[in-house]
Amino acid sequence: MQRFDPVAYRAKINPSDEDLEAYYRGHQDLFRTPEQAQIEYVVLDADTLARGLALGDDELRKFYDANVARFTEPEERRASHILIQADASATAEQKAAAKAKATALFEQAKARPASFAELAKKNSQDTASAALGGDLEFARRGAMASKALEDAVFSLAQGEVGGPVESEFGWHVVMVTGVRGGKARAFDDVKAEIATELRKTKVAKEWPAAAEQFTNMAYEQPDSLKPLIDKFKLEKQTATVARTPAQGASGALASAKLLTAVFAGRRGARQAQHRRRRGRPEPARRGARRAAPAGARSRWPRCATRCASVSSPSRRPQWRARTAKRAWPLCARHRTRRSARR
Repeated sequence: MQRFDPVAYRAKINPSDEDLEAYYRGHQDLFRTPEQAQIEYVVLDADTLARGLALGDDELRKFYDANVARFTEPEERRASHILIQADASATAEQKAAAKAKATALFEQAKARPASFAELAKKNSQDTASAALGGDLEFARRGAMASKALEDAVFSLAQGEVGGPVESEFGWHVVMVTGVRGGKARAFDDVKAEIATELRKTKVAKEWPAAAEQFTNMAYEQPDSLKPLIDKFKLEKQTATVARTPAQGASGALASAKLLTAVFAGRRGARQAQHRRRRGRPEPARRGARRAAPAGARSRWPRCATRCASVSSPSRRPQWRARTAKRAWPLCARHRTRRSARR
């Protein structure tokens, strides 16, 4: 059996020009390039509208002053304490003894604040913090286990010793060792953040009206993008598009609806150009009246009702017989109304 060699066979083939042309005519779809269009377009979206909004420093400052709490970092305090336990189950004598011991420790700590950590290690009955010298780390309001202890911590100045303070756990001697936060961020530091928030708020209010105005202007002035560019401070963009979105396309160019409109518009433009070349008038819109130009003699007489339209012989036999008897036949609009009444 002889083996077929495609390379050797190809060398023997020598098609004529007629063969090539015949193949081309029979397979034109294989050589058809995808239809493309060069377009210019503008896009109005929320981000574009926001960039066009001007905000003055007075407006930004007013928002800052009204919402200064939002730009204030919560105050945090670091404290150490000595706990002498006396919970709800303790007797009155036990509570009194615990208070007396806490009072004595308070006097010692107040006289020598530097020895507070040593006193806590030796006397505090809070096993979790005693080994750390009573340190409770930094905490915000609402983060401490005891409301009474928290109120005492946030009422003292840094380095001040307070007590004895009664809580559901017993009696506390407390000293504030650190304070941070609680200050508002500077206006210049949050100016850009405020501007972004105000723009979003304004865009949400103005977007419906702006979108409607954009649509109306595009419809009323379809031959130029300049009015839209000047009004909304838009940037004209150009692109080459096909009937389907290109791979990796984003934004407006990824919209199948937009591309359909682009090529539908091209078809309409080609039809209009073809009509102009052949000297044919543009077709009237559906529902529009055909008005005779002022001072011009119409091919057909005016409507019998003296409206601006011209009348033409009806293609329907019944109307042809009726209109032939009138010197001034009716236009299509009035014919339709009269027929409906009959």
